[in-house]
Amino acid sequence: MGRFWKSGLLLAFAVATVQDGKAVGGNNPPQAPSPTPEVVIVGSFANNDPGTDVQVPCIVELYRTGSRLFGLLYAAVTDVDMPAGLLDDVRYDSRTGEVSFRAKLSIGVIVMNNKPIPSEDLAEFRGKLARTSLSGTMTWTDHRVPGSPRRREGVVLKYSAWFTDQITNPKTYVEFQRRSEIVLKGRGPKW
Repeated sequence: MGRFWKSGLLLAFAVATVQDGKAVGGNNPPQAPSPTPEVVIVGSFANNDPGTDVQVPCIVELYRTGSRLFGLLYAAVTDVDMPAGLLDDVRYDSRTGEVSFRAKLSIGVIVMNNKPIPSEDLAEFRGKLARTSLSGTMTWTDHRVPGSPRRREGVVLKYSAWFTDQITNPKTYVEFQRRSEIVLKGRGPKW
């Protein structure tokens, strides 16, 4: 009886420390959301409304399963093309709204040795998510250019009902991954 009790207590402890497939505490890396919970569209947040003066127009498409955020970042230096990148290393505190993420993109083309090649842009965001905005600091770095300066800009990405209405709601994270693969195949980073 004592051995069964100890094993049951250990099992209860193990179950209590795991939440949405992510162990609480420790040095565990973030994991992708479970493929089965329902995906909810958080919304599209944009800073490229007409008349807005920003260095890099961008749209962040956010989805949620439980308290986990994931999505895509679209950014461009022209209105013609909107390269995309998968949000990576997403950290989100639903209590405070603090959020951070990274995304790899190829926004433009640079010339190296007289040959045009896609840029290797890394976007890093740190800020807060509210119902009507995603605001904070976006840092841009091009990894192909040695010693490339990091460009930092304060951004306020406003919730866009128009962009949100344009996205389809995947039912599961696996469905989101499939849809993202199609988007990234044509618009994704070339590195």
